[in-house]
Amino acid sequence: MTQTRVPSGYAASWALFTDWCAVTDHPELPAAPDTVLGFLAGCPAAPDTHRRRVAAIDHHHTAAGHARPGETTAVRAALGRPTREPHQVTADTAAAVQAALRALPSHGWTRGMFGRRDRCLLVLSQLAGVPYQQLARLTAGDVIVADGRVTIRTPAGEWTLRPADDGPLLCGPCAVTRWVRVLDVVLTRHSTRPLIEVLKTADPVTDTSPHLCRSTRTMSPDTRAVPLLPPIDQWGYVPFPLRRLTPHSLSRRVRDLLAGDLGAHREYPADPDDEHPPAEPAPDPVGEVPL
Repeated sequence: MTQTRVPSGYAASWALFTDWCAVTDHPELPAAPDTVLGFLAGCPAAPDTHRRRVAAIDHHHTAAGHARPGETTAVRAALGRPTREPHQVTADTAAAVQAALRALPSHGWTRGMFGRRDRCLLVLSQLAGVPYQQLARLTAGDVIVADGRVTIRTPAGEWTLRPADDGPLLCGPCAVTRWVRVLDVVLTRHSTRPLIEVLKTADPVTDTSPHLCRSTRTMSPDTRAVPLLPPIDQWGYVPFPLRRLTPHSLSRRVRDLLAGDLGAHREYPADPDDEHPPAEPAPDPVGEVPL
């Protein structure tokens, strides 16, 4: 009889799972999705470790001819993976998102800088349903805008963001497009002055604005590799090289936005001789102006 080869690293994860099942009196084969969720909650670990443990559980289920519990909607959601189900937004969340999109600025310096990034963060996390772990890893090149739709493609899966029926002000793909264009200016102009000029002269977004998500303009190859959601210091600058916000910082910012706390970002005069951001950005982990 030929034994199924167990991939390296799976043995320890499977042993941990079977021990947990024995202690909690749950069957290990086949394991119900709730059993796997209980195991993940009862044995806290880093996201990557959780995914490896579920992969080990799935491997043993496949070898025994059982369905893989890690492919169920509940477990995939717990791992921060696409569930393959349409993302459902509650009525309260949808109302809070719409209120924030109507209030967040997309023009002016520095308000437009914060506003554009936060609009992008809000629609990707709440309307597309991209988990914060994945948002923190996204690069601009992971985001594809075409024909009014945004597709986010990562090794963990794929998410889709469709345009709103209520016009450009509430259009998620337009919000993403406006922020990506800011990043493109940052990466291609190598100067603060053009960015300030773009944001100061941009028209306010209204219900009658054009749908930028239908534009065919493409981003620079240099922009594709940078983090999509970097921190911004109190002067409106992003760090160079661009770095990523943490999942905790992103979730905290979204929580504030949904609660109506949009930030009190002032308008600072631009120094025409200032071609580079400050050497040391503000230490706040989210990079926001103190409220």
